Amino acid sequence: MGENGDVLNIMKNGVRLRAAPRLLFVICLVPSLLLADFEELGWSAASAGMSDSAMFSRKIPSLFYINPAASSYFEEPVIGMEYENMYPGLSDGSGLTRNIFTYTQKLDGAGCAAGFEKFSLDNLYSENTYIVNYSKKLREEWFAGGNLRILQKHYGSDSYTSNAIASDGSVSRVADPLSDKTAFTLDGGLTRIFSGGWSLSSAMSFITSPDTSLGGGYKRKPTLSAGAVYETGLLTVGETLRFSEGNYWSNIGFERRLKNETFKVRGGLSVGTGDLRLLSAGFGYLHLGRLSLDYAFIYPLTGVKNSGGRHRVSVSFIFGGGKKSSDAETAALAEKTDVEKMLEEARAAFLEERWLDAAALARKVLLQEPDNSEAAEIFAGASGKLRSLFEPLLEEGNRLVNEGRFSEAESKYEEVLASNPYDESLRELYGRIKNITAVTGQAAGDNKISRLIRSSVGAYLNKDSVLAVNAAVYVSQLDQSRVSSDIRDIIKDEFPAQYGELKLISGMNLVEQKLYSALKNIYNARYDLAIIECNEVLELEPRHVLALTRLGSAYYALGKKAKAVEVWKEALKSDPGNKDILEFMEMPGDSSIKEVYETKQDEGSAALIKIKKLYLNGAAAMKRGEYDNAKQLFLEASQVPGSGADIDGYRQKAAQGLEEARRLLEASNEHKRKLIKAHYSAGMSYYKNGLYSQALAEFQKLLVIKPGHGQSLKMIDLCRQKMKK
Repeated sequence: MGENGDVLNIMKNGVRLRAAPRLLFVICLVPSLLLADFEELGWSAASAGMSDSAMFSRKIPSLFYINPAASSYFEEPVIGMEYENMYPGLSDGSGLTRNIFTYTQKLDGAGCAAGFEKFSLDNLYSENTYIVNYSKKLREEWFAGGNLRILQKHYGSDSYTSNAIASDGSVSRVADPLSDKTAFTLDGGLTRIFSGGWSLSSAMSFITSPDTSLGGGYKRKPTLSAGAVYETGLLTVGETLRFSEGNYWSNIGFERRLKNETFKVRGGLSVGTGDLRLLSAGFGYLHLGRLSLDYAFIYPLTGVKNSGGRHRVSVSFIFGGGKKSSDAETAALAEKTDVEKMLEEARAAFLEERWLDAAALARKVLLQEPDNSEAAEIFAGASGKLRSLFEPLLEEGNRLVNEGRFSEAESKYEEVLASNPYDESLRELYGRIKNITAVTGQAAGDNKISRLIRSSVGAYLNKDSVLAVNAAVYVSQLDQSRVSSDIRDIIKDEFPAQYGELKLISGMNLVEQKLYSALKNIYNARYDLAIIECNEVLELEPRHVLALTRLGSAYYALGKKAKAVEVWKEALKSDPGNKDILEFMEMPGDSSIKEVYETKQDEGSAALIKIKKLYLNGAAAMKRGEYDNAKQLFLEASQVPGSGADIDGYRQKAAQGLEEARRLLEASNEHKRKLIKAHYSAGMSYYKNGLYSQALAEFQKLLVIKPGHGQSLKMIDLCRQKMKK
């Protein structure tokens, strides 16, 4: 370690410093802080709150310290100031602090930045870092950048260091031979961005391994970093792995933005070699889109004890004047900010039917005066006019979603958003479809899985929480693919309350669970709830006979007999011979549907016992290899009348067993036919060659397989006659 090298060099020269034990204390007890000289602790409390896990972001400033390529991606110029109080309450009273100043400027297809950090231990030791940065957008997806670092190390003095003690214990009356150290080095970074909000980055800092020790001989080894970031308008999640001097550590964290990005919450975790375990948390507040106040708290889970952790506070000011993207919203925000003039221009644009300009100007006014009623009226009117213009594109996008062509729908929604980038509902719609296309670009098949995925995605985009959650959960139960589970997780995160209300039952899929719930509601005379459950099933399985049966029963119990008959007739289209429905339709007008179900429940219990017994006996026969017997038992089980989830389940398993028994029986018979042919051919060959005893043995083996085989019996007699001669 760098500080260890310095301290040991000084002590070898016979010098005992007050600074040495303090430095050793910090080095030994704060492994996460000082793994080497000029340890990379990140700049900005926003980044620290998520454990410096993001290497590339439009939302988090000052990342050029971690990844030099990041300065060309942050959209607006920003000045930042930060103060950090590190581990207050250390037992030796050490005061560890950091002060940081940064500036980032977006250029045309590039970016530049500069920063200064002062790390100090009271007045005894300090490290100053100066960084000058430049980065460039190489192509549409690639960014690269570099830093020039100037490193300065300084040792202070006190009464101890000014009056050192020699190696023999005497007072030397000579000051310790302390001096400053300056070194230079370079950093480099490269980032590739992908569709769906993903980016991958790599960086190397301290590339030249600068010598930062006072006595020489110690070189600060490079740090290698690689990380991934997923970022949407409201969420940033990052993970980074770093290597340096034989050590590694992993950082993972997130930032969640709330209330139009006004409030931000962050969290993160760092783990690595040795006892490195750091927990991070933080929050931020953005005032008027310009002034950002951020706080981060980093707490060591191992190592340092009885300390208040690390506290970081930063203030950032985002201002205009930089080169911004051509996005219509950011271009509009760069115009004049005088409210009255903007309002006048908005009125003129509206009268001239320049709807996009009117919406942009009115929105700028509302950003500064949210209660301005005239600006709100102009914005609503202009947005309505724009909506009528892009409505055909929106309908086309919706059609593509219904057909499962999600990537094409994303392109249409992007066109719609470009026509009015100030419509938050369109921005939200576009963000949702991007969440889906990050998982899958299409689900256009005619099978049940594709249909359910289309239903869940369509409902998700339309904010239909019930259908979205039901379809996503059901398809993930039927299909164990990554696509189905990822879509379920997206919708679960979007509608957590609705998902929590399902209370999924182990061993049942969602359709079975809802049909069971509908049946219980019929028994409990809660016909309104039964109707809701059945209709939710029919949204997932439109022609589900049992759902239609129970739906009709619930309507019948409510006195809506015409509606009940209509529903039952719809069920008969799929199952014309359904005995239960035919019985229901022939019931006298004064019949109680609840009593009918209770009667059927008693009948169903007997049917369940019978079908279960037949199925289990068939399964046992299969294990014994009695395929013909098993076939008959499964056939009888599949023909047991009655309905209900359990009976239907056994009937389905019996039908599957019947098919398997038939297959195995056919295979067994085919094998027997081959053996019969083989034994008969061998017997006839032996007989023709005069080997009558061998021929006799072959024909007898054939009779074991097929007793009464006439030709074999005849040949046995002939063999015996020949053998007597």
